[in-house]
Amino acid sequence: MHRLVQEVLRNQLTNEDQKIIANQIITLLIKAYSNDERDFTAWLKRRNEWLLNARQAQHWIHLFQLQSQGIGTLLNQMGYFFVKIGDYQQALPLFEESLEILRKVLGEQHPNTKMCKANYEICLAASKNLEKPDSFDQSEVKIKTNQIGRNAPCPCGSSKQYKHCCGKLV
Repeated sequence: MHRLVQEVLRNQLTNEDQKIIANQIITLLIKAYSNDERDFTAWLKRRNEWLLNARQAQHWIHLFQLQSQGIGTLLNQMGYFFVKIGDYQQALPLFEESLEILRKVLGEQHPNTKMCKANYEICLAASKNLEKPDSFDQSEVKIKTNQIGRNAPCPCGSSKQYKHCCGKLV
C-alpha cells in the first residue's frame, strides 16, 4: 500500500488501535525475518525492503514503548544484520536496546538474553578493532542451547515446550 494512504488511514485510528496494529505488524516481521544464518543471504538480497520495514517497526517500538521477547529478538536481528554488513555504529544501539528489553522480559540468565549480550560484546570489540572483548566468554554463546532440547520445558517458566515458546524465536 502506498505510504501516503497508510499515513491517512493511520491518522484516522485511535492511539490504542494504532498500538494494536503496530504490535501485529511487528509480530509478522519477527516471523518473516528469522535469525537463521542461512537466511542471511536472503536478507542481503532484500536489504532495502527489510531495513525499511525494520526501521518502521523500530519507530513503533519507541512510539508505543513496546516490550516483549519478540521485540527484543527483532532488535537483536537488526543489530546482527548491521554487524554482517560491517556497520557497527548502527548495530551497537540496537543490541543495547535489545539487551535492555530481554533483561526486563526474560531475565539475565535466559539463553536469548545471553546470546544478545554476546552479540553486543562481539560487535563492541569489532567496532574497536579488537579480536574479542576481555569479558567475552565463549561459553556465553553455547549457554544452555546444547542442554535445552526442543521438547524440553522452556526455561522461561511458561510450562510450554521450548519449541513452542522461546525456541520459536531462536
